[in-house]
Amino acid sequence: MTNSKLTKEQYLKSYRDAKARVMDGFNRRSKEHRDRESAFQKYFDEMLKISPDFELIKDERVDEFPIFVDGFPVERIPLKYFDLTIKYVGKLPEEHFRNRICIEVCEHYVNHRRSWRSTNEGYKVRTNIDYNESPYYKSGRTVAKKIIEHVETLFRQENLKKEREDINKRAYKELSDKFPYKFIRTNSRSLQPSTFVVENANQTHITLSYNYSPVKDVITFKVIKVEVPSNIGLENLVESLGKV
Repeated sequence: MTNSKLTKEQYLKSYRDAKARVMDGFNRRSKEHRDRESAFQKYFDEMLKISPDFELIKDERVDEFPIFVDGFPVERIPLKYFDLTIKYVGKLPEEHFRNRICIEVCEHYVNHRRSWRSTNEGYKVRTNIDYNESPYYKSGRTVAKKIIEHVETLFRQENLKKEREDINKRAYKELSDKFPYKFIRTNSRSLQPSTFVVENANQTHITLSYNYSPVKDVITFKVIKVEVPSNIGLENLVESLGKV
């Protein structure tokens, strides 16, 4: 009886000691998660003051801390926490992928010159837009403003692109109406999208550019190059150009 009781006491002591060690790690990890969640919530609340186009996504996770006695697991202590992400959920141009606008909240470590040591300055926030990381910021307002400005720029660029495409289509139609029996194509070898080539039946090519006046809403064309095949006779060429 004495040996059995002593064995039980030893077992309980080993269990209490093992649990105390595990609980130290459990409490440290639990505090880390609480600090991280608090930082995410803080920056998210600040972003909402700038725009409602942000969302805090919470995915529940569970870590287990096993307690071993004499090499055998006798208990597992679950630690529930949230894996957090802040996302921009507002409108974007169709051609822009949403995963190219990222918000990162993490502990910021600063390395000191002439020293291997680094200082943890706590949780800060930054943007990663089009794979370009910004500096760290102390305020979610700053990040929200940066992202909103970037999105507004994207929409301005999209509108300008659409306007250029519309004007280009209009210029092509005006050329087609002027020369209904000519083959007209966009000059794919030109870096200028406002360049067309008019092809004649005799294989002469006329390259045209155009300018658009938004004030008068008028398109004017300009000849920038005339290509003549070598088999056209000089006399015919001179005579034809003289009639221009």
